[in-house]
Amino acid sequence: MVLRTDALAELTRNGRALDALPVDLADDVQAGISELRYTIDRLTRAWIIRLAESFRREGNLADLVIALDDHLRSNPSQGTAEDIDDLRYLRWLAGYYQTPSDEERERYERRFARSQ
Repeated sequence: MVLRTDALAELTRNGRALDALPVDLADDVQAGISELRYTIDRLTRAWIIRLAESFRREGNLADLVIALDDHLRSNPSQGTAEDIDDLRYLRWLAGYYQTPSDEERERYERRFARSQ
């Protein structure tokens, strides 16, 4: 996935601006806002995972871990099974997921190998 850092930063800023919208919007508008936030979150996560894969290959993962430390230490929150697995994979890449099952570890190793 190729996404310029400045474009991602702008997308994230615009996503945060959604928080300033009134809470009494119509249900369909609220649903659209929730879907947009979810999409921004997934795009951001995909970008961070690709970056973490690249840093891990280059042996520079410590720099990224410092920037994402709080995020990596927290447990995956609600989301789809795929969202939670993506977050666990990111934690595994960074060495924060210490107890993956054998199936998860093998799957993450395959996923990382395919990313190269």
